[in-house]
Amino acid sequence: MKKILLLITFFSPFAIYAFNGDIKNFIIEQNSICLNAPEVASHSYISQESTVSKNAEWSTEITLSFSPTSSNYLRWFVMADSANVNASSNGYYLMFGTAKRTISFYRLKNGKSTLIHEESDKLLDNSHNNIKIEVKRSDSDYWTIDYVLNDTLTNFVDFYENEVNYSSFWGWHCVYTKTRSKAFCFANNKVKGESSSAPRLPKIGELVINEVLFNPKDDGVDFLEILNVSDTIFDLSSCQIGNKKQTYPLPTFLLYPDSCVAITKDFDILCSQFSCQTAENILQVEKMLPLPNDSGFVRLMADTVLLDTLLYRSDMHHVLLDDVEGMSLERSSDGSFTSASTVLKATPGRKNSIVVNNGEPSNFDKTISVSDSIYNFYLESSVTSVYDAEFPQRVTLHYRFQESARVTAKIYTLSGFSVYTIIESELLQGEGTFYWDGRDETSSILPVGMYVIVLEIYAESGEYYVKKMPVAIAP
Repeated sequence: MKKILLLITFFSPFAIYAFNGDIKNFIIEQNSICLNAPEVASHSYISQESTVSKNAEWSTEITLSFSPTSSNYLRWFVMADSANVNASSNGYYLMFGTAKRTISFYRLKNGKSTLIHEESDKLLDNSHNNIKIEVKRSDSDYWTIDYVLNDTLTNFVDFYENEVNYSSFWGWHCVYTKTRSKAFCFANNKVKGESSSAPRLPKIGELVINEVLFNPKDDGVDFLEILNVSDTIFDLSSCQIGNKKQTYPLPTFLLYPDSCVAITKDFDILCSQFSCQTAENILQVEKMLPLPNDSGFVRLMADTVLLDTLLYRSDMHHVLLDDVEGMSLERSSDGSFTSASTVLKATPGRKNSIVVNNGEPSNFDKTISVSDSIYNFYLESSVTSVYDAEFPQRVTLHYRFQESARVTAKIYTLSGFSVYTIIESELLQGEGTFYWDGRDETSSILPVGMYVIVLEIYAESGEYYVKKMPVAIAP
């Protein structure tokens, strides 16, 4: 059954999808977008998700405050398979410019552009060009291009074309010299029609093996996680997982950019043992690739293309860990694999526990840090009001570790008595969060007053740190 995408104004405040691309180089308003790039020769693009491809209508009003040439031109992608529309391999686009200073329509297939239709030379040889244009594609693959130029010249073009039948994005690619870096505008942008998923095969490096649980607890299940590190949506039905002897096809599943999916044979068992915060990123399959407990080989294929491999062993787990049953191996930022946080043990379908974001969150600007900010903590809330039955609060402690360490976190009274253990000798790396709800070891609510969180950090290097944070229970 075909999925119908409802008509949505592209720049509506209610738009479903966010913008992609060189956002800082554009001024985005409710019904228009204008290039506002630095005054240097360059190029910029902006796009949104759109799977519209059949029974489709695309419309826009383009203003070019110059005569477009081969140095200053615009490409409007009505269909593209990459968020970076300029890097798409398949789709359709209209060119406003080139040496002929005209409007052209191109097919993009397997990275090759083919001219389908071209208007007369010097059509856009004006100092100002306002183009109201509408492109339609029927269910039988007949295309029409209807445009009005500068409110005077109207033209209508129709032709047959059916080589590309899928899309993931639409958007604009501006190429400009320094004097034209603010001379492109698009308004009243709309798209509607029937949608499709993008079956383009992923290339090497676009999909990677991200996490593997091969030694689950006795009543648990294995899983293998795949991460999309590209800016393209992929259908996993084009992929297979396997070992050296056999392969297992994957079902239809759209994997979006910067998203991951955990593949397992039993959704319920997996999510009963781990926090499946993004349950939609758990894919249950009828036949799962065997993952031996001691060691194994995994390969990820797209047709005949080998995308990624992983040769795992149980001794790849962290040397400080005594028991690794039920703990996954996660891909780190440098591409190597190591143990997941002992607090979480595995993160199926979501960001790895050992990954640290490259960007520095503002909350950590005033963090309590040790060892040159290798181990960072941030108290989001230092007061818990567990006596408020309607709106109970918790103390929230965030951590960010650039290197792994064992951590113990306990709650003490001001007189030095331990009343609650948050974590004890847990191996941490990456980012995470702990909570305390104002209760003691017996789950009884502690008296109103001041307490102290004491953090003991044992680094791999042998160094030992202690940090203390005041917290309170309010009435």
